Amino acid sequence: KVVAQSGGDDMVAGIAHKSLPLYGVQFHPEVDLTINGKIMMRNFLYNISGCVGNFTMANREASCINEITNIIGAKKKVIVLVSGGVDSTVCAALLHKALPSDSIYALHINNGFMRLGESDNVVKALNDIGLNVRYVD
Repeated sequence: KVVAQSGGDDMVAGIAHKSLPLYGVQFHPEVDLTINGKIMMRNFLYNISGCVGNFTMANREASCINEITNIIGAKKKVIVLVSGGVDSTVCAALLHKALPSDSIYALHINNGFMRLGESDNVVKALNDIGLNVRYVD
């Protein structure tokens, strides 16, 4: 069912399932330009979804490191392909924090689509935190 409309033109802005706790919006409440967007997000997260406000980046990092350690253990080896994007770079950094250095084989391959000097920057950034990244040009 329609639960929110936009301005005076009756455009659908929010919907809700008739019996299940499922909701959708046709706008971005998280962006700064949305009036009362932060209030909407807070209301949805805490009052509707039942989330609690105890999340911190330190909690998330510790949780990831613990999960990596539990799944991989101290004796297994890991290959991580590092593209230079956020996901693979964060993954490589977390592996480095969770495992012995000799357990990680990090590899960056310049696929020919990287910006000039970008591959060198990727490898240097991870080498600077102590992760040995092998580079294939």
